[in-house]
Amino acid sequence: MAAEDKEKIAFHTGHGVYCYTKMPFGLKNAGATCQRLMDKAFENQMGRNIELPSPQTIKEVQSLNEKLARLNRFLSKSAEKSLPLFQTLKKCIKKSDFRWTTEAEQAFQ
Repeated sequence: MAAEDKEKIAFHTGHGVYCYTKMPFGLKNAGATCQRLMDKAFENQMGRNIELPSPQTIKEVQSLNEKLARLNRFLSKSAEKSLPLFQTLKKCIKKSDFRWTTEAEQAFQ
């Protein structure tokens, strides 16, 4: 492998930064190889996203912006309301640390 290519194939893990010393398929095929791997890894997710046509008029663009603003407000409020629950769960290191009480059940209802 060429010395100038080593930095292009470095990767980071929880244990440190690593790089290959040789690649049998070469860097010219790395993109296609990576794409095949991603396609295989996410094959059950492919096609599950909603695809919308691009807005064609100013009114359609404004309508889309309004919908996105409403979605943003909803997600922000939802995150704020669920924050206490997530903070409680974060404190529980073991499953046995979490206790679902009648008080919690009443609050949930």
